[in-house]
Amino acid sequence: MISGVVIEGLDEAKRKLGELHPKQMRTAERASMRAAGNVLAAAAKRRAPRRTGFLASKGIGVSVSLKGDAPVANVGANRVGRFQELGTRKMRARPVLRPARAETKDRVVETYAAAFKKRVAQLTQ
Repeated sequence: MISGVVIEGLDEAKRKLGELHPKQMRTAERASMRAAGNVLAAAAKRRAPRRTGFLASKGIGVSVSLKGDAPVANVGANRVGRFQELGTRKMRARPVLRPARAETKDRVVETYAAAFKKRVAQLTQ
């Protein structure tokens, strides 16, 4: 059990979130998820092989969808990227997404939080 923890500003945050219309809340969540997904996609693109540059330029993308009521950022690769990530019988795996995820997991969370906070502040003014 955690004792002695004080969270400052929680009442104000609840009040501001309560002011938002559900559609505004979803929009803020989706925009924040896209910003967080872009951090991961950028890291994956930096790790992508440069032989042709196809994977880095067009092969990695971000989409945001809803899973239940929660938005989910899907960062993925096209067909070429999947072979690169997972390998085949004839080619060893040379992953770019998994190492990028490990490298950026803290930054992704920070980016989501900052983007969401900024969006809520804009909507509640």
